[in-house]
Amino acid sequence: MNMYRKVSEYLRHWKDSTYRKPLLIQGARQVGKTYAVLEFGRQHYDNVAYFNFQTSKTIYCLRPFMKQLLSSIANILL
Repeated sequence: MNMYRKVSEYLRHWKDSTYRKPLLIQGARQVGKTYAVLEFGRQHYDNVAYFNFQTSKTIYCLRPFMKQLLSSIANILL
């Protein structure tokens, strides 16, 4: 089942932008963030990587490093 969401339009615009930067999705619990991003990935890309920093203890330990890395990448792209 494919549900239309306003975020789908935003993600399409982000994907088509020539000045695209890394995308971080934040928001309230249980509103469909994961579903929207994974569905968008399935429709527009050959491969999708999904990392959940909340449920994986191994990945959770890397969270401070990943925040710093993504912040550095974003600053480089500015």
